[in-house]
Amino acid sequence: MEQISAHVKQSVNGTLTFKPKKGDICASKFFPTVKVSDLLELPHSLRNEPAYALQFKLAYVELPTDDEDKKEALNVFVSEVLEKKVNLQLQYR
Repeated sequence: MEQISAHVKQSVNGTLTFKPKKGDICASKFFPTVKVSDLLELPHSLRNEPAYALQFKLAYVELPTDDEDKKEALNVFVSEVLEKKVNLQLQYR
């Protein structure tokens, strides 16, 4: 992943004038929401690479209905998995 990040930074070479349109392939730091101004055009050499960020859902897990409990549950989950290696068992249904 570090190699890809370095390649994107090198390819951009200081030009941040990318104005993405619907359907454009972009590069950004992984985060649930990203400002349009933080997107970079993906270098042509990386356009055929597979997706590196995937969305998963935890099986048999539901958030509490109470807003405060929901926030606490999310905070605990994030503190346990963010920036850590997590072993997953993939199941498609």
